[in-house]
Amino acid sequence: HTMSQPPFTAQEEYPDLENHNSHMAHCLTETIYQQLRGKETDSGFTIDDVIQIGVDNPGEPYNMPVGCVAGDEESYKVFAMFFDQVIEARHHGYKANDVNRTDTASDKVKGGIFNVKYAVTSYVTSRRNVRGFAMPMHSTRAERRKVEAIVKSALSTCDGEYSGQYFSLKESSEKEMEQLGSVFKQPIPNRNQPNSLSRDWPDARGLWHNSKKNFLAKINDEDHLGVLSTQQDGNLVQAFQRWNEGLTKIENGVKKSGKEFMYDEHYGFIATCPSNIGTSLKAGVVLKIPKMAKYWRLEEVLTRLRLEKVDLGDCLDISNADRIGHSEVEILGLVIDGVQFLIDCEERLEKGEKIEKYVNILRQK
Repeated sequence: HTMSQPPFTAQEEYPDLENHNSHMAHCLTETIYQQLRGKETDSGFTIDDVIQIGVDNPGEPYNMPVGCVAGDEESYKVFAMFFDQVIEARHHGYKANDVNRTDTASDKVKGGIFNVKYAVTSYVTSRRNVRGFAMPMHSTRAERRKVEAIVKSALSTCDGEYSGQYFSLKESSEKEMEQLGSVFKQPIPNRNQPNSLSRDWPDARGLWHNSKKNFLAKINDEDHLGVLSTQQDGNLVQAFQRWNEGLTKIENGVKKSGKEFMYDEHYGFIATCPSNIGTSLKAGVVLKIPKMAKYWRLEEVLTRLRLEKVDLGDCLDISNADRIGHSEVEILGLVIDGVQFLIDCEERLEKGEKIEKYVNILRQK
């Protein structure tokens, strides 16, 4: 809906984005800003709320952040004129009239079991949000607590290898936090960085994992729910199957509470960051490929394979760049083909062979 007339003009309020390098900064023209700044969602999220994170963080040329967030499901519709451009830029040309594709039948996928000499871990992760509540950037305390109760209840319905234990961050001891940190492969903060996500930290935040610690969930972090399936070897398909089965169980548990996950046929699964919408699927393999890691055309290779990397020092975490525009199994297939290409190249380099001709073939695709 429309707000009352603001005291300053759009020109006076328009942020200085001159040295900014983010999808937000590239897409937010003064005209778009002017057209959207009079609008807000029913829960009161404005275009300034959408862009503030990107205004405060200019970004880097070689690691371009999205630079904007949604505060609730409605944000994507109310500010569609802006979000659709960001999504098209971030997800390789996904257009405003495209429809999200979904298919999780992994028996269609070939390969996906990598040589453990190169593949250290495989993982699949995605985000979900519960319809009817604002997302963590914008939720009230009561909303956050209600979401925690719904998700916690859904997790408690998971059975078999998916039955697990919930840890409230508020009630966990320091020793438990340390143990959780090693399970989640990251330190669990006592309080977050000062931003909208850390309001009331650690109230209504929690972590959950199954007994094997290969199926994990975060509650009320950047999204209502983040799910992660991990494999301590090169079997990405197994990680995918566990992710799919486990998440289906959680979704059924949420439905038992009379709720459902936010979903839209254009935007797919709704997430706080536009980089995580659509299938919301991130499939990745942590690779030990020291020769390829130093290869001068690696960035170009990854761009052509539609993959992105995080440098972990002695390893590279390789995953899909796009989460929308392809179905889940198509993304899985893309990652499998891309990771196999990188491993094949590493093996050739180990033998002292040249890989230029293989890389050049990629360019023609």
